[in-house]
Amino acid sequence: MTLKTFKVLDAINREGLDNTQWNIYMHLKPVNTGEFYGTNENRTLPAGVWIGVYKKRGDTLYYFCCLKPDLCLDIFEDEELLFYNVSD
Repeated sequence: MTLKTFKVLDAINREGLDNTQWNIYMHLKPVNTGEFYGTNENRTLPAGVWIGVYKKRGDTLYYFCCLKPDLCLDIFEDEELLFYNVSD
């Protein structure tokens, strides 16, 4: 496990996020975010292991303040999906 993976999983645990507020997927080929995750924008994620964290716009996730997401996209009108590439 890389330090980045540990920090993201640790932040999820410390925030008390349940399995409706985050996910982890291993994509074996590039994935369209609009089709797979339902984001408002269609972006392509490269193959790899990705953790997605759902966040209401305006909410503060204190333990994520030092973790810059690799990608942040809107999902619905008031929610964001933060993507972290945790591939080794």
